[in-house]
Amino acid sequence: MDEAAFDNNLLELIRPKIEKQDTVIRKAIPASPRLSITLRYPASGMDLEDLKFMCAIAPQTLEQIIMETCESVIEALKENIQYHDFGLWISSVDAPDRFALSIAL
Repeated sequence: MDEAAFDNNLLELIRPKIEKQDTVIRKAIPASPRLSITLRYPASGMDLEDLKFMCAIAPQTLEQIIMETCESVIEALKENIQYHDFGLWISSVDAPDRFALSIAL
């Protein structure tokens, strides 16, 4: 799957949850830029202060957009996300190895 197809498929999955309505005071940030910002944030390694110059959005708003979009992505893809129960795995490790593991993490 290419990047455009991934973005479009993911966007269509989460659009109803992240799309906001325009108000009399301001225009809402559309769903596509919200997803782009959220995907760019961890990929670029920038902090919110740097990212605000790329997209002309206040850091507080960026933080809210990223949190809402991440929650929507997790909700939409929760059946496809694989995770491991590290607590169970760590409890099976011997005590000296567990200490070394905690330092490594």
